[in-house]
Amino acid sequence: MTTTSRKLGLIAILACSILIFIQCGLPQPYKQLIAPDPVYESSVAFFTFKKSTAVVATEFWGFELYYRFYEEGTSDIEFANTFEELATKGYRRVNSATDKVGFLPAKPLIPVSLNDRDDIFTVTIDFTAITAPDPTITATETDNAVPVPLDDPINIEDFRRGVADEAPDEYEQFSDFVDADDDISALDWSSFEIKGKLVLYVLSYGKNVLTNTDLYSEPVWLGEITRDFVP
Repeated sequence: MTTTSRKLGLIAILACSILIFIQCGLPQPYKQLIAPDPVYESSVAFFTFKKSTAVVATEFWGFELYYRFYEEGTSDIEFANTFEELATKGYRRVNSATDKVGFLPAKPLIPVSLNDRDDIFTVTIDFTAITAPDPTITATETDNAVPVPLDDPINIEDFRRGVADEAPDEYEQFSDFVDADDDISALDWSSFEIKGKLVLYVLSYGKNVLTNTDLYSEPVWLGEITRDFVP
């Protein structure tokens, strides 16, 4: 075998090894799933978005939410254009009531059953009630003249912040704050205790069925609301 043939063979082996490593050895969260469409409405109590386009049902599983608190009146909002920027700009994942601190969360926060993944529907994150009951997440089909529930309804009555609670392994509710909570510790507590601003992002979430790695869409800004988060 000539020197040139050996070099070509080594290059081919290296190229194949890199391809296998990329496909099997690394998470690939940047494949762009179809992002949800925000629905901007004049509201001080809820966020809305719409799943309005067809998705690959085997890859799309549902939606994830990320949040950040600001003081009332703040106009200097950090915007995130990629999944990575959510963390670097101070946003935290919204957790389910069953997620445990120190353990991997159950994803997605808002699961969509296989029966409903081709439907057009609207999801509402409602903060009208802050203390009892806690905020809720619901979904309604919107491709009919009269809105109807999904085949497998989405009705989440308890979701949590990205802060550990005093109860073992649990996350704090959106109705339970102390000034030492690290998602608000940089804010003026005396101001936040009166009103706080909440900014929310949503992403489509799914799985690469071949590599079992997480997939996300780009983050979609849902707006901001100002509420009495601390009674």
